[in-house]
Order: sequence, then C-alpha cells, then structure tokens
Amino acid sequence: RSTQTILDAAQNVVRRNRLRKDKKLWTALGSGEKIIYHEAHNEEEEGLFVAREISRLLARGQIEKRGDVAVMYRTNAQSRALEEQFMRANIPYKVIGSRKFYERKEIKDMLAYLRLLANPHDELSLRRIINVPNRKIGPKTLGELQQWASEKKVSLFDAIQQIEQHPTLGKGAKNALSEFGRLMTDLANTIDELHLPELLDRIADMVLNCVKGPKAN
Repeated sequence: RSTQTILDAAQNVVRRNRLRKDKKLWTALGSGEKIIYHEAHNEEEEGLFVAREISRLLARGQIEKRGDVAVMYRTNAQSRALEEQFMRANIPYKVIGSRKFYERKEIKDMLAYLRLLANPHDELSLRRIINVPNRKIGPKTLGELQQWASEKKVSLFDAIQQIEQHPTLGKGAKNALSEFGRLMTDLANTIDELHLPELLDRIADMVLNCVKGPKAN
C-alpha cells in the first residue's frame, strides 16, 4: 500500500536498529511523491499545518475528497491538537481505533468540573461529576437530595451547601455531600490564584486517578 519512497524512508530508520535483521522492502506501486518534512514548534502549529495541507491538496485537485487523507500519530493524546484544527477549518474527520478527544469520558468529566465552577447551578454537570471519583453518592442519596432541593426551591448545589440541615439523610451521605461541596468551594476560591493549566492539573488528578470503590447506595 506504500510507495517505494515511503518504504525506503522507513527502511533507513529501521536500519539504525542493530538488533533487527536488515531487509529490503519493495513495492510495485512505483516511487510516488517525495516526502515533505515539516518541523513545527508545538502541537497546535503541527495541527494547523496538517489542516492547511489537506485544504491545499483539495484546492489544487491533488486529492478528490478529504476522505482520501489519513493522518497517523503515535499516541491518542496527540489527536486533540489535530481535532481542534480540523473543527476550526470545517474538515470532517473520523478517529479510527479510539474515541474523538472530546468524546472521551475523562475529558467530559474534566469539562463538567469546569462548567460547574463557572456556573454552580449547572445541574447536568453536577450530576455527572458528583461521584467522580467515587464518593459513594448513589441514586438513592441523589434522589433524596433532589426532592429536598425542590421542596426548598433551591438548586442542587445550594442544597449541598445546607446538607447538614437535611432531616432524613444518614451521616455517611451527609459527609460525602459535604466533602463534595467543600471541594468545589475550594476549587472556586483558587480560580483567581491558579493559572488554568494548574487548575486543570488539579482536576485531572481527581478524574484520571479515580479508583472504583464499593457500589454506591
């Protein structure tokens, strides 16, 4: 499937590994186009170059459609910069063998934390991350919290801030909800002190290192 130019380049790289037996790669497809080498300063510039190159090839008629292009990378983390540039350039794409970056659970969880910090009354985001990592806050506890919040005509977040006043919740559930409320308050208080990368690091530590615990009540 590769041209001889690509095979020769690959062979020149592999040949430097003294532990591999030397071999001659061959194809009947001919030499093909020359390889273009581009050194980018960072991943954003790399993604921008790829997006512009696809648009250039399409504009010059060197490819019939965007689907004729495949972009290969070594690790899943590298897809973010590429995906962002493709979205900005309105280039449709499909990730093979993995989820799109912003569709991954851990990314959705981190974004939910950020949305809740920006808007404490975002109940959709609150419900998503109230048990990430596992705080043993199950559907039963959340249902009682929702009912109590509705009766008091306050948001779920405001109800959590007043959870010690709940008439029927057990001590364990109250402690878990109080801990979550304090966490979000502490994060909110550090927004003006931390740079965004530092805030993301703190959230990532919770989301990416969370360990599944016992089934929630």
